[in-house]
Amino acid sequence: MKGYLILFYCTLVSLTGFADGWELVKDKNGLKIYLRPTEGSPYKTYKGEAVLTIKMEDLYKVLIDVGNYSKWVYECSESRLLSKVDNSEYTYYSLMHLPFPFDNRDMTTTMKVSFSSDTIYLATKLKKTGQVQPRGLVAIAAYDELTTLIRIDDRHVRMIMEGYFEPGGSLPAWLMNMFLSEGPYESIMKIKELFEP
Repeated sequence: MKGYLILFYCTLVSLTGFADGWELVKDKNGLKIYLRPTEGSPYKTYKGEAVLTIKMEDLYKVLIDVGNYSKWVYECSESRLLSKVDNSEYTYYSLMHLPFPFDNRDMTTTMKVSFSSDTIYLATKLKKTGQVQPRGLVAIAAYDELTTLIRIDDRHVRMIMEGYFEPGGSLPAWLMNMFLSEGPYESIMKIKELFEP
């Protein structure tokens, strides 16, 4: 598990370079959203941070319930679990809605979970399937995300969601980068609305 996380961090560093470079693009309702340039790509890397009033175990259950992602993940219209290995690895399919005239996107991803004292890591990577896409649907080209949960106390968790996303197809980079600033914000806000007491 630790090897997978190290690989993720190395991939992220290779994409973003060693400079910090985060730009705060939204600070609202206790959520902070950052973007920074990605080396060799027109698409930016994103990071969302918030302190949530929820038990860490309850938030963890929300994040591994992949079949219900359509309830809170931004623009996710369908999600379903494909396979599971113990409680440490989940492979799932997601269908993402994009506004007209752009085609919807889909992807199959594998999420690996690891634990340390008072911290949970959920590292998600795109899984290439090689399947032929149906008309009107574009396969997402790249997706790497690490969600970190840090226990503050029995009722509060710091959630950090950091990742990189390539939509595939001919989606303009400026539009995708706008989507990146909204996606983490709307997803975390939905968690707050649905699951905070």
